[in-house]
Amino acid sequence: MIDLHAREACHEVPGTSRLPGRTDLKVSAVGFGAWATGVPLWGPQDGTTRAWDSGLSLPETAAVYGDGHSESLIGRFMKETGHHPVIATEVPPTKYRWPA
Repeated sequence: MIDLHAREACHEVPGTSRLPGRTDLKVSAVGFGAWATGVPLWGPQDGTTRAWDSGLSLPETAAVYGDGHSESLIGRFMKETGHHPVIATEVPPTKYRWPA
């Protein structure tokens, strides 16, 4: 299911790689939004392994996703599998006060 949505989202096949900016970091053209893994709206779940197996090697997370739960799940995935994805993250302003 993840790979179907990824294809529709950007007309690319998951696993297609990109070199973002002027880096030598090789990442999938489609990222994996880990928001749902960090919040309990749909019960306990972690799609990190499924996303990786589908060719999505760029998880996106933020400290506010379940107060760090999403990041913990990505960290556990890395420890258990030995995979080292490039992680995109959002940094909140000091004390979560908006506007930044």
